[in-house]
Amino acid sequence: MWALGVILYILLCGFAPFRSRDRDQEELFEIIKRGHLHFLSPYWDTISEEAKGLVSGLIQSDPVTRMTAQNTLQHPWLRAKVASCQAHDELLRHGHFFVKRTHQCEYNCHN
Repeated sequence: MWALGVILYILLCGFAPFRSRDRDQEELFEIIKRGHLHFLSPYWDTISEEAKGLVSGLIQSDPVTRMTAQNTLQHPWLRAKVASCQAHDELLRHGHFFVKRTHQCEYNCHN
């Protein structure tokens, strides 16, 4: 679930949530263990608070407080956005990657 949070963070803003200024592996591991997550401006300015809440819930260094798969599937952002195809659009708008659409959305929002 932690890895899912890291991937979602990257998809929404385009870079990893934890970085070492000097690319020092040991420093990076310490930063990850501390788990201090930052939503840097301007990259996160247009991302919803619900999406940030999901990312925060997934990227918890303590597995006891981390969201479970079931919690994640019940999260309001995921439920609302997936149901209306807006999560896909939010990732495309804010993510720094290209996605080839391979399916037709049941709500016809990707004509």
